[in-house]
Amino acid sequence: MSRGNLVGTNIILSDRAQPLANYPHAKEIAGFIFISGISCRKPDNTYEGVNESPNGELELDIREQTRAVIKNIEIILKASSPKASLNNLIDLTVFLIDMKYYSGFNEIYNEFFDAKTGPTRTTIAVKQLPSPQLEHLEYIIYLYFIFFFIFFTMSKEFKVLYFASAKDATNLSSETISFPSSSNSSSISLQELTQILKNRHEKLGKILEHSMYAINMKYVEIDDTSVFVKEGDEVAVIPPVSGG
Repeated sequence: MSRGNLVGTNIILSDRAQPLANYPHAKEIAGFIFISGISCRKPDNTYEGVNESPNGELELDIREQTRAVIKNIEIILKASSPKASLNNLIDLTVFLIDMKYYSGFNEIYNEFFDAKTGPTRTTIAVKQLPSPQLEHLEYIIYLYFIFFFIFFTMSKEFKVLYFASAKDATNLSSETISFPSSSNSSSISLQELTQILKNRHEKLGKILEHSMYAINMKYVEIDDTSVFVKEGDEVAVIPPVSGG
C-alpha cells in the first residue's frame, strides 16, 4: 500500500487490479475516503462474471459482477482503515450498460445494504464502460469515527520518548505531541519531526544533530526522507552514548 502526506493520503493496493491510469484506489482526506470507480476486474486483469461462449461471444453475469465489485470496495475500505466498512457509505453511484440488468443488480445489492442504514444511491444507464463489465460503482465514504475523533480531540497525536542527554535537555521522559494544524494528513516526515522538537525544546537542537530515532522500536536514520511518523506512533530519541 502506497501512502503520501502532502494533500491527504493515497491508498494504492498491490494485490488489487491496478488503475488504468495514474490515480489511486482511494484517497483519505479530512475524515473522508474517496474511492475511485471500481469494477469486477481481478488482479490478473480478467473479470468476474465474464465468460466466453463456444462461439466466441462474451456471457456476462450481472449478479457475479455486482458481488465482486462490492467485495472489491470492501477490501479497499479495510486497507484504508481497519474500522471502515460498507456501513460508512454515504452515497453510491452505479453505472449500468443496460437497464435490463437493473433487477439482477438490485438482487445482489440488497444482500449488502438495507434501506434504513445504507447509502443514498443513483443508478445511471451508460452507452459504454472501459471494460467488458455490466456495472461500475463510485463510492464516497464518510468515516464517522474519524470525524468524531477530530471533533472531540481537535488533534491527532504521536508519542515521543527521550533518553540520556535528550531526557536531560527536555526534563521529560516522554510527551504526547499533536500533529501541526497545518498538516493535511496523519503523518509527518522525520525532518518535520526534528523541527517540531527543536521548536519545543531549545536545548535539544544540537543533541538531535547526532541522534537517531526509533519508531515503534525500529531504528531509523534521522535524515531518512522515506520514513514518516504517523498517528499513534511511538518515537524514541536516541542520543549517542560513550563508553569504555
